[in-house]
Parts: sequence; structure tokens; C-alpha cells
Amino acid sequence: MKNRRALKIFLSFICFFFPIAAIVCIAIWVFSGIQGLGEDNYALTILLLLGLCVAFALLRMLIEFLRHRLQVERRVEEILQGTERMAQGDFSVRFTIQHEWGFYDDFDRIKENLNSLSKELSATELLHSDFVSAVSHEIKTPLAVIKGHAERLALGTKDEESMKRHAAALVEATGRLNALV
Repeated sequence: MKNRRALKIFLSFICFFFPIAAIVCIAIWVFSGIQGLGEDNYALTILLLLGLCVAFALLRMLIEFLRHRLQVERRVEEILQGTERMAQGDFSVRFTIQHEWGFYDDFDRIKENLNSLSKELSATELLHSDFVSAVSHEIKTPLAVIKGHAERLALGTKDEESMKRHAAALVEATGRLNALV
């Protein structure tokens, strides 16, 4: 992994300094070609070389701008949009990895980590939903028993045995509810 990173840095270095070296070589070549024209064209030679250097520098700047736009800004924007969706609760977000495993760049590693995070959050959200559903069901059952027996008691019953049965059911359902809580 470190060798690939070193190779990437070396290639970056080459891509940055090669155009500068080319500009200098071309400037020297043009200067040596024009030098034979004589002293009276010296100012013209300097202006020509300066213009050539500026033109190559602008071309290099344009190339770097396009590279940055394609390789950095677009990928950062994709990551930002995905993380904003995740922050709003959409855990179905999955990022596309551009390189094969083993050849990942930093953006691919970030996207891989965000994909793992999104999967974990999605699973956690599912567990949370199932938990709330199960707890809700378990609480509703004793509440329904309490309500039914309380309604029967509220209607009034003349039978002492029936009242004791309803009260015992209320105590049992209250105990189950208390255990759940």
C-alpha cells in the first residue's frame, strides 16, 4: 500500500514538473534560435519568451483546473450529497467505488467507510423499529386485560367471587406491565 502511495506521489510530481521543464526547454530553444538575429531584436526575444511562458503557464493552469474539477470537486460533491441524505435518515445511500479493491484512492476508502456506516445505521434502524413494535405489542396486551376487567368492575357485579377474579386479573396484568417497564 505504501509503495502505491509513493508511486502516486511520484507520478503527481512528474505530472506537475514535466510541463514546467517543457516550458523552460522550449524557451531555451526559442531563445537560442532567435539569438542569431542580433542585438536589436533582444527586446522582441524577451517579449516572445515571456509570452510563450505565460501561454504555457495558462495552458497548465487550465489542465490542472479541469483535473481538479473532474477528480476532486465532483467526487467531494457526491460524498456531500450522500452524507446529507444519511443525516436526514436515508440509510439506503450507497456510494460507487471507482477503482478495484487494492487500487483504492483516498476517495474510494472514504466511500467504502461510508457504505459500511450506512449499512450499520440501516441495520440499527431496523432493530430499533422492530424493538418499538415488539414493546408496543407487549404493552398493549396487559393494558387490554386491565381495561376489560376494569370495565366489568365499573359495570358493577353483585357476585363477590367475580369481583375477586377481576381484581386478581387486574393485579396480574399490572404486574406484567410493571415487569415489562
